[in-house]
Amino acid sequence: MKRILIIEDDENLAGNILEQLNLKGYNSKILKNFNDVKEGFYNFSPHLILLDINLGNYNGFEICILLRKITKIPILFITGRDSERSEIEALNIGGDDYIKKPFSIDVLIAKIRRQLEIQSMENRKIISYGKLELEVDKRILKNIETSEILELPTIEFQLLFYLMANSERTVDRGELMDYLWENRNYVDPNALNVNLSRLRKSLSEVSAEQIIESVRGEGLKLC
Repeated sequence: MKRILIIEDDENLAGNILEQLNLKGYNSKILKNFNDVKEGFYNFSPHLILLDINLGNYNGFEICILLRKITKIPILFITGRDSERSEIEALNIGGDDYIKKPFSIDVLIAKIRRQLEIQSMENRKIISYGKLELEVDKRILKNIETSEILELPTIEFQLLFYLMANSERTVDRGELMDYLWENRNYVDPNALNVNLSRLRKSLSEVSAEQIIESVRGEGLKLC
């Protein structure tokens, strides 16, 4: 059962989130002592954190910076701040997503589920598709039929990794951009096409240039 730590000073909201998450099968806990976040984190050992920014005398940005020194688990900001500046800062200091209040509990749960899926995928050592094997920690791509090997640049690796991890479906371009750059609103829309072109060129070096298919109006898939 996945554990979710809620760091929120609005007791009614925190309680509602706790109740809904538990109904969905998560093990959730509200952190009440903001003075010792580390102790609360280590005692509960969560898989994901929901973090408010305005916490009375405490600041969610500072807590996020502290947490990023000890963990890489997903941190989702839930906040009443609706400025672009706050959202950019939250993402730049290590937040994985930014959800503005008021929000639908269904949207929150969908975002939680997606972040936990990404975390699960990134914990794999090797991911395979057809004749290709991707060694995750070294970014090494291998064609097991021809024994051709290639080390991929970071963005190309992340792009191929996400497509391989979701090989059973067509992946929406917007979803890919959010995964690669955290928030597509601050990225040139052409960035995905540029990196996709580079990845296809890299794939040709391991005899797999035709593996990525563009599905018009839907996204990308492996074939």
